Amino acid sequence: MGILVITWNFPPRRGGIENLIASICDGLRKTHPLFVITSFASSASGREEWVFRPKWPGLLSFSLYTLWQGSLLLWQNPGIKMILGGSALVVPLVLLLAKTFRRKAVVNVHGLDLIYPSILYQSLCLRWVRNCDRVIANSYYTASLAERKKAKKNLISVIPPGVDWEFFATFRAGGVRKEMGLEEKKVLLYVGRLARRKGLKEFLQKSFSKIVVEVPEVCFLIIGENPAESLIP
Repeated sequence: MGILVITWNFPPRRGGIENLIASICDGLRKTHPLFVITSFASSASGREEWVFRPKWPGLLSFSLYTLWQGSLLLWQNPGIKMILGGSALVVPLVLLLAKTFRRKAVVNVHGLDLIYPSILYQSLCLRWVRNCDRVIANSYYTASLAERKKAKKNLISVIPPGVDWEFFATFRAGGVRKEMGLEEKKVLLYVGRLARRKGLKEFLQKSFSKIVVEVPEVCFLIIGENPAESLIP
């Protein structure tokens, strides 16, 4: 079964959704013919034999290109039976192509893409989630958000993001703890971009200050980029 992936979020863009969708595509390509239509990128991604991008940046350019290139791919490849959206943002494009070419419409949802505070976004994109043949949520909480957007409960599947264990097979935490002077410490670990919406500042102010009182030997280890985006007032 062939699969057409439509996603705004894809490398070389950086972020959790980008990494997740790229990993899903790499996995699916092992057993399925797969094509990706994604957003403009000024630098080559190294995946161009199966990744299609518009020549110009912007959401409008991406949308028009997706409809044109998607129609071409679906016409030339009748073996493509499913169109997979990378997030709720692309649901209208996924549905339009799926209905036109009589293919299955599936979308991944992640959380923020379901609650983004924009009336225009909510009316143009999220209202169509209910019409997808399948909604894949990254957690049960995200699934509950999809239900609030009228997605049918029996059509929602929860698939948490996986981990490539082979990537971490040779990693030994003991050496890192010793190098950083954490051998006698209890460690709370945060891994992720330090965007303001992640709530890291609020956690430090409202929760970690209380944890330190109860567990004096605790330390909070942060792994992520763009710290100013999270810690500014």
